[in-house]
Amino acid sequence: MNSHCSRLLPFKLNKVRMYFDKKIRLGNIARAAFLCVFLFLSSGSAFGEIVAIVHPSNAVTEFSTDELKKIFMNNRKNWPDGTAITVWLPAWGSDEMTALTTRIIKCGNESNLKKYYLTAIFQQKIVEIPTSVRDEQEAVRMVAANAGSIAIVDESKILGSTGIKIVRISGL
Repeated sequence: MNSHCSRLLPFKLNKVRMYFDKKIRLGNIARAAFLCVFLFLSSGSAFGEIVAIVHPSNAVTEFSTDELKKIFMNNRKNWPDGTAITVWLPAWGSDEMTALTTRIIKCGNESNLKKYYLTAIFQQKIVEIPTSVRDEQEAVRMVAANAGSIAIVDESKILGSTGIKIVRISGL
C-alpha cells in the first residue's frame, strides 16, 4: 500500500500544481484587467473636462497651463485689470487636485505642492496656503462671491451652475 501511494503521490502533486498554476494565471489575468480598467477610469476619460472657473466679470477667455501654473504657484498675484487673485484649491485627494499637480503645475503630487507652499511661507513669499474647497459646488459658491477668484473643477460636476464663467485650459 505504501509503494502504491508513493507512486501516485508525484502524479497527484503534479495535478495539484497544474491546478494552482492555472488559478494563478487566471488571477494574474484578472489583476491585469482590473489595472487596465482602473487606469482608463483614472486617466480622466471617464470624467468631464478639467476647466478653470472665474467670476463672470473676469475678462479672461482662455488659460494656458503655464498661466495657471503661475497663478496656482502664487507667482502671479493680480488679474490684468489689477484685481487681486484669490486661489481656491481643489479638495486634497480629489481627481481635480491630481490634475492640478500632475497636468498643470507638474510638481508630481499633492505632497510636493504642500512642500512648495510651506517653503513659500517660510521665505515670506506668501502668508498662507491657499484654501481648498470641499467639492465643486463650494468652488462655484466661492468663485461667484469674489470677483478675483479662480478654481479648477471637473466641468461635468458644475453643469447648470450660475454666477461663474467657465474658462478652457489650452494644452491640457
